[in-house]
Amino acid sequence: MAEGNTEPSASEANEREPDDGSLSEILDELSNLDPAKQKVIAQVFMARHESTLSAFSSPIPPPEILREYNDLIPNGAERIMVMAEDQNRHRIRLESVVVQGDTKRSYTGLWLGFAISLAVLLLALYAIRESYPTLAGVIVAIDLVALASVFVYGSISRRNERADRRKKQKKDGPGSATQE
Repeated sequence: MAEGNTEPSASEANEREPDDGSLSEILDELSNLDPAKQKVIAQVFMARHESTLSAFSSPIPPPEILREYNDLIPNGAERIMVMAEDQNRHRIRLESVVVQGDTKRSYTGLWLGFAISLAVLLLALYAIRESYPTLAGVIVAIDLVALASVFVYGSISRRNERADRRKKQKKDGPGSATQE
């Protein structure tokens, strides 16, 4: 520090170790500044504070921000609205494709299950015709156990899926109808 000067130089201020930063010390330092510098510091603080509060989670910003976009970009708000509408149409289209695919897989699985069961029953009938009634009974029993297992597994899976969905909706709060 230079003789007769009570304020540290810029290099000394940068080299200085930060102190505890207690509120009273900060307020004392601020009160020693001239009012113009105090105003600038307050504006910087308010701008930083405001930026942390201006968050939103919707695809469409609040009206105030839309107005600001209109001031910065010609038709800015309209472009944002079109973008949100396009995104919504895209999401709906994707969900439709997923549902159609799930339905197609479901029907394919049902038909394949029917064909396999029919083939196994035909095999059992052939075993009976060839005088192997015990083998035919074992084949039919295995077929019935397999079919029952598939239905039980499907029922348990659907029940668990519904329970998981209810838990997620409770966690997300009321009114959150999220689909997977």
